[in-house]
Amino acid sequence: MRRRGKDEPFDWKRFIVVIIAIVVILLLGFYAAIHIDILTNDQIHIDLEPRIETYAVQNDERIVFKKSLEVDNFWLCDSFCNITTYDTATNKVLSFEESEAAHLEHVINVKMQSPKPGKRYIITETSCYNKPTFLCPSNAEVLHDSAMTVLEHRYSDTQETMKSEVETKFAEFSYRIAEYESQVYRIANLTKDLPVRYNANLTLLIKELDQARYTESLMMELYDEAAFQEALNLKLQVLNVTYVQERRNRVEELIRIYNINAELFNVLNQSLNDVDQLFSFLQKSQDYSGAYELYKSVRLLSSLQVLHRDGLKNAYAVSVPLSDTFTELLPLLNASRIARNVTISRYIELAGPDFCSSNITSIQKYCSTEEDILPGVPDIGSQNISLPTEEIHLNVRGLKLIRDECCFEDKCNSCESARYPIIFIHGHSFTDRSGVSAIQGTFSMIQQRLSHDGIVLDGNTYEPELGLDEQLGAAPFPFSVRHSYYLFSYYDLGLASATIRKNDNIENYAIRLHESIRDIRAKSGADKVTIIAHSMGGLVARKYMNIFDDTHIDKVIMIGTPNGGIIGRISDYCNNFGADPECEDMQKDSIFLKKLSTYIPVNAQIYTIYGTGCPTAGFDGDGVTTADNVKLTYATNIQINGSCTDSLGINLHSKMLDPSIYPDVYEEIKKILIQ
Repeated sequence: MRRRGKDEPFDWKRFIVVIIAIVVILLLGFYAAIHIDILTNDQIHIDLEPRIETYAVQNDERIVFKKSLEVDNFWLCDSFCNITTYDTATNKVLSFEESEAAHLEHVINVKMQSPKPGKRYIITETSCYNKPTFLCPSNAEVLHDSAMTVLEHRYSDTQETMKSEVETKFAEFSYRIAEYESQVYRIANLTKDLPVRYNANLTLLIKELDQARYTESLMMELYDEAAFQEALNLKLQVLNVTYVQERRNRVEELIRIYNINAELFNVLNQSLNDVDQLFSFLQKSQDYSGAYELYKSVRLLSSLQVLHRDGLKNAYAVSVPLSDTFTELLPLLNASRIARNVTISRYIELAGPDFCSSNITSIQKYCSTEEDILPGVPDIGSQNISLPTEEIHLNVRGLKLIRDECCFEDKCNSCESARYPIIFIHGHSFTDRSGVSAIQGTFSMIQQRLSHDGIVLDGNTYEPELGLDEQLGAAPFPFSVRHSYYLFSYYDLGLASATIRKNDNIENYAIRLHESIRDIRAKSGADKVTIIAHSMGGLVARKYMNIFDDTHIDKVIMIGTPNGGIIGRISDYCNNFGADPECEDMQKDSIFLKKLSTYIPVNAQIYTIYGTGCPTAGFDGDGVTTADNVKLTYATNIQINGSCTDSLGINLHSKMLDPSIYPDVYEEIKKILIQ
C-alpha cells in the first residue's frame, strides 16, 4: 500500500468517496434488513376493543357506544385503516370510517327498532395495511379484525302497558267465546237426534261463533308479533251467552216434554187395541151409548197424536206436557185397560157357555189362549230422545309466550336454539414479533364473508384465558371463532392468564385445542363443533381426534394441510426459521405422521382442499405442500387450480384463504357447511 508523503496533501476526494460508499453500503444493508424483517415478521398489529360487549336497551331507544382501534405497525411504515359497523339482522351498515392514525375511537349510534324482545348482533370490522414506500417496502397485505356488540332489547314502558291490556282483554274474550261455544255445541248435540227438524237458530249461532274465533286468532297473531296497539283496536264480537243458555234450556225442556208425551203415547198404544176391540164389540152388541163414549176418546187421541208429532216443529207449540190434556181421558184409559176382562166376563155371563163358540171372530180371539192382543191401530211412533249427560269442556285458548328473537341476515330464530359452532385453526407461523394476531387473522376474510352471507356469526378470536363469551355461546346461530394453539392459558394467583408458546410439538397443540373445544361446547350447549383448518392446523385437528376421538366433531375441512409431510426447500426453510418440535413433526415420514396415519375418524366428515399449479419440490402443489401430500384416502378431496405470483413461488398456499382471489375455496367451504 502506498503511503502518503510528508509533504503530500490529504486526498479529500478519495476520503469522501469512501465515506459515501460506506454509507451507501450501510443504507443498502439497512434496507435489506428492513425488507427481510418485514417479510419474516408481522408488518402490522391491530387491536379492536372491546371484543364483545352487551347493552340492555328498550325498543325505540337510541344507544351510543364506541370501539377503540389501536394500530401498532413497523416504525418506518404508515398505516391505513377502514372500520365498518353493520347490523347482522339486516346487513345494514351503521357506520363507516377511514383513518391513518395509530388510534381511532369509532362511535356507533343506533336506534333500536324491534317490536319483539331479543338480541341484535352488531359487528364492527376493520381492515388495515401498511402503505408501501421506499422506507417501508410493504406488500400492503391487509390485516383484518372484528368485534361484536350485543344489544339485548326489551319492551318499552308503553309496550309493557299495552301488552298487559291485551292479555287481560284476550283472557276475557276467549273465556266468553268458550262459554258461548259450549252452549252452541250442546244445542247441536241435543237437536241432531230429534225425529223432526227443530229450528234453534243453530246456523246463525255457529256463524257468530266462527266470527268470534277468527277475531280471537287474529288477536293472537297480533300479540305474537308484538303489535299490541293493533290488537287493542280490534272490534270484538258481542256474544250474548245468556241468550244461548236460554235457547239451550228451552231445547232441553222441549225434549223432556217430548219424552213425557212419548211415554204417555206408549201407554195409549198398549190400550188402543183393547179400545178398538171394545168399540167393535159394543157396536155389534148395540150398546151405542158405550160406543159413543169410546168414539170421543179415539177422536181425542187422534188430536193429541198430531200435536205430539208436530210439537217440536214449532218450539212454542207445546209448553207443557200432554199429560195435562190427558186428564179427562184417564178414566176411559182405565176403563179400556179393564174393559177386556170386565166386558168379556159380562158377555160370557149373558151369552152363557156358547159365547166362545160364537161365530164372531173378535169373540173367538178373546177366548184364544195363544194370542192375547187383538189387532189394533198402527203405532203412532213415540220413541224417547236421550239427553246428553256429559258437559262440554270450555275451550279457552291462551296467548303463546312471546320468546326472545335473535335475528341474523333477515332470519329470526328463538334465542334458545343452538347449532354447531365453527372453529378456525391457523397454520404454522415463522414470526413471533407481534404475538399471534397476524397468524390468527389468516381466516378473518373467510370468517367475515361467511358472516355477511348469513352462514355463521362472526365471533372474532377465541381467547383461552377468558373462555367463550356467554353472549356468543347463547347465540341461536352457528358462530365462528379463530383459535390459536400458540396461546397457553394458566392461572396465576387465581387469575386466568395466557402466554404465547410457539416451540411445542403438535401433540401439545392438540391438547390446547381440546381445552378450547370443551369450553366452547360447554358454554354454547352444542354437542359438536366444526373445524376449518389451514396448513399445520389440520394436523393439530387430526391429532386432537386421535387423542380424544371424534365424537364431538361434526366436520373437519383442511386447506393445504401437509398430511403426508413437507419436503424440499419448504422442509429446509422450516428447519432453519421455524420452531424445531413442530417442524420435526411435519417432516415427511416423521414418527408423528406415521403414528397419525394409523388413525381414521369414525364419526366426523373429513374434507381436504388442495392447491395445484405451483411447482413444489418437483411435484404439483400450492408452493408449500404437494397435492398428493394433502389428500387422504378416507376424505373427500377437493382440487383448486391456481398459481404462485410471488418471487418465492409459495403464495398460493396462503392466498387460497382470500375469497377475493380464490372464490372457489370459499364456495366449497360454504357448500360443505350448509349440507
